[in-house]
Amino acid sequence: MTAVQSSELWYPDDDIILECGKTRFRIHLNILTEHSSVFREMAKISYPSELPSVIPLQDSPCDMYHFLKSMYDASYFQSYSFLNLPIITAVLCLSAKYEAVSLRRRAIDILNTAYPCDLRSWSGASAKHILRSSDEEFFFPVCFYAAAKRPLAEILPKLLSLPLARGDIDELCTQFVVGRENLRDAEIQHVLRFLSPSFMRPGCYNRNSDTLRLQLHSPHALFRLAESGQPYQDWCSMNPSTVGTTLGLCDPCCAAIEREISVGLKTIWKDLPGIFGLPDWWTLKKADCWE
Repeated sequence: MTAVQSSELWYPDDDIILECGKTRFRIHLNILTEHSSVFREMAKISYPSELPSVIPLQDSPCDMYHFLKSMYDASYFQSYSFLNLPIITAVLCLSAKYEAVSLRRRAIDILNTAYPCDLRSWSGASAKHILRSSDEEFFFPVCFYAAAKRPLAEILPKLLSLPLARGDIDELCTQFVVGRENLRDAEIQHVLRFLSPSFMRPGCYNRNSDTLRLQLHSPHALFRLAESGQPYQDWCSMNPSTVGTTLGLCDPCCAAIEREISVGLKTIWKDLPGIFGLPDWWTLKKADCWE
């Protein structure tokens, strides 16, 4: 079947034709080489004197469209557009492959807005999409964390539909499911530590009654769902300042519980990559050239 012209990215006076599958894009050589060092080097040694030159590529036509569109239109994806992850990840993948540094930096900045990798900035990012850029492991812990807060019946079909080899999908699903269980165990251990008999509550002025309240509450905590339907450890993570008051504890106990949950969340966040079987934050950051 003959390749068809892109309806938008086809300029009759342009120099280069990129052919991806059955789609062709005709674009300016100077724009392509301005953004991509790979194409810049190719232009020095490979292009014939007679233009236009047809260059076959193995990339997805859809991904290439987003990649080229972002070259021609600086406003194609702005900071508010992170919800459209298929565009961002397409640009991220091809900007890494063709060494388009400025586009890659923009894509990473937008992903960092959508999936902040520090606990202070985290506010429950959307798990509607799972990143498919295999080289951006720095975002994997946060994406796994977001996905782990959704039902398995919702997330697993998304993982199974990723454009990866079957063996890679099986490995990713296993990594996610095991990590999800590890995360639950870590949250029970650290977020709900205030239910442990050894938990210290300095300044408590209702020690006997408050201790009894915690002892009576502890056996039921893991089976208790908040009104929103969240597991108790998730509810406590989102509402650390009100956990003690809902149990009817004194002010010093409430403050101690809030501090303990805060410390527990920081511990979980520090350990988050390892929980999902990934290297630590520093190693991931260095691997993805963030420094």
